[in-house]
Amino acid sequence: MKTTYLFLLLSTFSFSQDIENGWSTYNGKIGNSSIIVSLFKDAKNNLIGNYCYNKYEKRIPLKGILGKDSFTISEYSNSKATATFYGLFVTNDSITGKWKNNSNNNIFDFTMQLSAWTGGSIDHKYSSLGSNKEIENYFEKTKKAIIDDDKIWLSTNISYPIKVTINNKKVTIKSSKDFITKYTSIITQAFKTKISNHCICDIFANDQGAMIANGALWINKIKSKLVIISINN
Repeated sequence: MKTTYLFLLLSTFSFSQDIENGWSTYNGKIGNSSIIVSLFKDAKNNLIGNYCYNKYEKRIPLKGILGKDSFTISEYSNSKATATFYGLFVTNDSITGKWKNNSNNNIFDFTMQLSAWTGGSIDHKYSSLGSNKEIENYFEKTKKAIIDDDKIWLSTNISYPIKVTINNKKVTIKSSKDFITKYTSIITQAFKTKISNHCICDIFANDQGAMIANGALWINKIKSKLVIISINN
């Protein structure tokens, strides 16, 4: 697999004061393509992270150094810079600018809006739940299981009892067998569509756990094992 690095140039009036140490997540667009950008800033103004296009859900590693008024992001493939971002802070939370393809000189507008700050360390974006890779891989498996109707995997990865909504009423599911019996009433087509349409690169975490799709699905670590703790269907 090719290793792709991203370095980004964003000029600001005083950018080093506009981003907090820890992990910051931005939602945005390059042209008409939706993107999610996650950047980690340390005390020495080093930047590392990743971004992905929502439709591909493939994380592209990011690296950079934050200067007094700017930082640099360019996209690299086989040691060649393939694209460059040039941007400005409209506000502390909003970035706008131009994205240039270095091979054909095509230029697209881009925007990024801060959506979350989770702090953490470089390898533990999601608090004490586990490593970045562990949490991200678990959500990937969970999303695939929901799309594929893998009710067995799901049933063994839930912390019981769990409350769900069935026919507009809150119901307590007490066991794996109970979940499988009521599966189609819990994992409805509307719920599957919501999870399917959500980019797996967009994960938020706090002291309650980690979630995707605006809280439709929450996970946490119980007895050293990641499990689903909430299904807001």
